[in-house]
Amino acid sequence: MHLVELDAAKKPSSEAALDHFAFSIDNYDDVVRRLEAAGHRYEPTDVPNTPIRQIFIRDLNGVNIELNYRRPTE
Repeated sequence: MHLVELDAAKKPSSEAALDHFAFSIDNYDDVVRRLEAAGHRYEPTDVPNTPIRQIFIRDLNGVNIELNYRRPTE
């Protein structure tokens, strides 16, 4: 994967060939702290009936990034 920073997005992610990509994360709370400390906007959500918590962010080029955290099962 090659990411390049642009001055402005050419098109919103929802109108481009690439809508989003996803990563798995190991520490949900740490990611939220880091995003808040850096002043990044994000949208948290829980996937109903699953142990998955997600964080959606938009990069400087307008691409949506999905971060997935799987809660430990008891």
